[in-house]
Amino acid sequence: MDPEGNINNKRLCVKNCHIEFCFKSNSPVARSPRTVISVIGSWSNWRIATPLQKEGSNKWFTELSLPPGEYSFRFMVGDSTDLHPVMAVSDKYERQEVVNRDGQRVMCNKIRVDVAPAFYLFYATGWRQCTLMYKMLKDGNPLTAAWQVAAMDDSPSRAEPCGENSRWKQAIIALPAGVDASDRDRYSMQFFIQGPRLGDSSDEDNAGGSRDSSRRRSSVRANNGNGNGAQQSAEDAAAARWFAPLPDDGVPGDLRSQVKVDTPDKQSTSACYQLRWPGGWKLQRGTITKFPCVTKPPVLLCADIDGTMVNEHSDKKEQFWMDARTKEFQEYWESNAALARSVLVFNTGRSKGQLIWLLKEKPMLAVPDVLITAVGTKIWYLPDGMRCFQDPTEVEWIEDKLWSNRLDEGWDLQQALSAAGEMFKLFNRDSAERVKWLDKGQEHPHRVALQVHTAVLDDLIERLQEAIDKRQLQARIIMSGAGDWRYVDVVHRLAGKLEALEWVRQVYGVPVERCATAGDSCNDILMLDGKMPAIVVGNAQEELVRWYHEQNDHGRIVLTDKPEAAGVLEGLARHGLY
Repeated sequence: MDPEGNINNKRLCVKNCHIEFCFKSNSPVARSPRTVISVIGSWSNWRIATPLQKEGSNKWFTELSLPPGEYSFRFMVGDSTDLHPVMAVSDKYERQEVVNRDGQRVMCNKIRVDVAPAFYLFYATGWRQCTLMYKMLKDGNPLTAAWQVAAMDDSPSRAEPCGENSRWKQAIIALPAGVDASDRDRYSMQFFIQGPRLGDSSDEDNAGGSRDSSRRRSSVRANNGNGNGAQQSAEDAAAARWFAPLPDDGVPGDLRSQVKVDTPDKQSTSACYQLRWPGGWKLQRGTITKFPCVTKPPVLLCADIDGTMVNEHSDKKEQFWMDARTKEFQEYWESNAALARSVLVFNTGRSKGQLIWLLKEKPMLAVPDVLITAVGTKIWYLPDGMRCFQDPTEVEWIEDKLWSNRLDEGWDLQQALSAAGEMFKLFNRDSAERVKWLDKGQEHPHRVALQVHTAVLDDLIERLQEAIDKRQLQARIIMSGAGDWRYVDVVHRLAGKLEALEWVRQVYGVPVERCATAGDSCNDILMLDGKMPAIVVGNAQEELVRWYHEQNDHGRIVLTDKPEAAGVLEGLARHGLY
């Protein structure tokens, strides 16, 4: 906490994610000293096998620390790193069918790692600073006589849930150490919100965005010893000073001062709010609602912008509905997904400067956390701390230098330009122009871009590959687009929309099954054609819809009924990621 009372960094650490994997077998192959027993799972995208230690004659075990999430795994008998029929499915674990890297359906074990057992409270308020006053109870009995104090921090959301200048605040109250999973629901919590001092005009008098002006925000005795947060008259009520520690024997006389408080409506039978069990909760306009998505792993959504998140139409009425769909997504994302630590990525043909211009023109567009540009050769991050408190059009986005340095290895821009330049001599011999320059690497040094007519497209790609091979370039060719003119990009062999997305996914540590991609055109096939759940929005181009119907994807890709950003929301819901 800094001298002004602001929380700079806070992390809840609970040792509840250490998972023991146990395998038993009397097979002669398994019991052979030369056989390695290991476990492999979706937490490493089926790439890393962890050996188990032998215990006794027929038992092997290991312990892994995994982030919250739902994982598939199998035990391996032998040292193969591929999914193989000899790998075991144990009766000890729940089973599920998954599709492996080769597109085969296989039976796997399933395990769920829950988030830390705690009360996760999100509070919609106009107060810039407020404190949570709470008592935790077990079987209805308070664990402490005194009201406990917890600062409510700013959440990672730009939403204004109660009108202009309001915000979502958050607090995490962990259960006592050593609580068994079967006992968690025996715990509940009573609380009220303490705001700024009465008469303090520096803060908004808009606590929870009450339903009406008669909503009570009278003062309370912060620690009256009865455990119910009973309200008192304005004349004799007392509460603690801002962030003052509360002693067990009540508020001493020198701390008696009046503060703004948020407690239930007059119609409520309780003088304070109540959370009946641990989990995610929201308090908005005097109403408490369950918020279960905060107890699940975060979601990473990677979407195209034009035609997917926003669209343009000459008809004003149509434009109104398009913007309304964009606004609907923004409101959902900022008041739900962002609160649950989810990550929004825009994977676009636009440059960073063009996105900043679009955010100014379209204030209803959700602000991304990450921007992938130039066919996956550039990755930009919104700076930490800037997501909520500064205009994203006025901050300097941070380029991922590790990614760009990775693309430096083996890349020669001049050789790539030389290879692409040969195509002009081969295919623009007569007056007909069939090849055009789009990017010579000035703005994006790991990319050379051409626009090519379909009449020579196949031949040009073959000749371009020969020119690359002749120069021994560490490069690949990416073709995209629709219509008579297509885009042909020469990029580093490790670059690409899907490759950059996978890099970002690993940076944030989001499991593959909690990631989703969304697009509307053939340009987006580069990221839709992966292993992540994919969304083709209802207004998609005919060529993309045709591609969708040709995919034997076992439900990994959905074609939505709704268009644009509303289709993205529909797709998230159908994938179970809403």
